[in-house]
Amino acid sequence: MLADAELKARTQVLADKLARKSPLVLARMKRVANEAPDKSTADALRHELLELRNHQRSYDVKEGLLAFAEKREPQFKGC
Repeated sequence: MLADAELKARTQVLADKLARKSPLVLARMKRVANEAPDKSTADALRHELLELRNHQRSYDVKEGLLAFAEKREPQFKGC
């Protein structure tokens, strides 16, 4: 069990980490996770693969890879 202050601090660390991620990939991940319980395992995996393929064509993936290569923080646009 965590004290309130420790829980708040850990929650803030997680929120800060998520805020640095691509909003596009976060939205896609959320959509896949929310829709998965209503699908068969095979259909859920197909949906995840489709979202991944679509995401790989996005600006945010290119920016993330470029930022990594240049050792800088990415500037995601959500597209």
